[in-house]
Amino acid sequence: MDNAAHTLCGLALARAGLDRYGAPATVTAVVASNLPDLDIVTHPLLGRPGYLCYHRGITHALLGMTVEALLLATVVWFVVRQWHPKTRWSPLLLAASLGLATHLALDGLNTYGIRPFLPFSERWYYGDAAFIMEPWVWLGFGFAACAGSPSQLTRATRNGWLLWSSVVFTLLAFSGRAPGYMVAVWVLGMGGALYLRKTAFTSDTRRLVSGGLSEAPSPSQDTCSDSPPTGRRRQRLALAGISVAFLYPLALSLPLNRVAGARAKEAVEALGDPVTSQTTHPTPATPWVHRAVVSTATHSYTVDVNLFGELELGVTLERQLDHPLLRRLEDTPEYHAWRVFTREPYVAAIDSHTLVLGDARYAPDPRKDAFCNQTVTVPGE
Repeated sequence: MDNAAHTLCGLALARAGLDRYGAPATVTAVVASNLPDLDIVTHPLLGRPGYLCYHRGITHALLGMTVEALLLATVVWFVVRQWHPKTRWSPLLLAASLGLATHLALDGLNTYGIRPFLPFSERWYYGDAAFIMEPWVWLGFGFAACAGSPSQLTRATRNGWLLWSSVVFTLLAFSGRAPGYMVAVWVLGMGGALYLRKTAFTSDTRRLVSGGLSEAPSPSQDTCSDSPPTGRRRQRLALAGISVAFLYPLALSLPLNRVAGARAKEAVEALGDPVTSQTTHPTPATPWVHRAVVSTATHSYTVDVNLFGELELGVTLERQLDHPLLRRLEDTPEYHAWRVFTREPYVAAIDSHTLVLGDARYAPDPRKDAFCNQTVTVPGE
């Protein structure tokens, strides 16, 4: 998933209860939720072949994440204890572990896939349940992070959430990827989060005062997250948002994806060739509309499936996996990366000595300079 979803997920985890251990636990959860993506440094260092080979590699594997959790918790503990000597290491390890676990879970939802058992197994696992940028997931985690905030809803806090919501609103409204109704749902969802946060904090403050505290938190400043929790209501709100974020792809999108994939496969098989592989994913915010790439031994087809309407056969791409020039590339890093990464591989000849090694799952047009397509000059014999 995109890093906006990972960041909001880490913050939502903190609001669901981790922040009872103080601000360091919140910071640890947010950092851990993004930490595995440090492997993107492989792109500037090793180029596109290195990126395709090593992104979502060992930093996204169970073994690597175990090391990351231990290191992150230790670093945060070492830094924070300079100012807060009573800071404990174990809650930081818990926050790091949960943040890393959700990163793996979210990345496993889409068609890119994960390799959780590296270095012992290089097998990819694909969820095919969500697009890499999913507004419903954003809304679920955004609601959790906002409504579950332990601090008073000050003007700065409110304006921060309104600014973030307006950016997402703009993306939804003008990207063309999400339906128009999603914009209205987004406004209502985040407006509801702000309202519920305000009422929850007011209720918690009254409970604290009635319980014998002499002074309620000042409305002019945020409550420090190092203070005791102000109540469980906000945590329930956070858990509700997290549940929506995960249940949408798993309980709604994934079952519909299986139905759409079956329809796409049937349509291609009707052309006469048996299907050898396929990839199907839902479109953003619209779980009943899916894009499938269905491959036979010789061709790959894109199929758009509307479960409430007709399916549409799109691009037909010749795979050319037996291209005579391909064997000359077997010792190149581009060929190795192509074999490691691609799920729906194809070869396209640009001219007599140049090939495109592509993946129809993301770029069925060989002329497109997509991250998964590699243009390679074939060495002479």
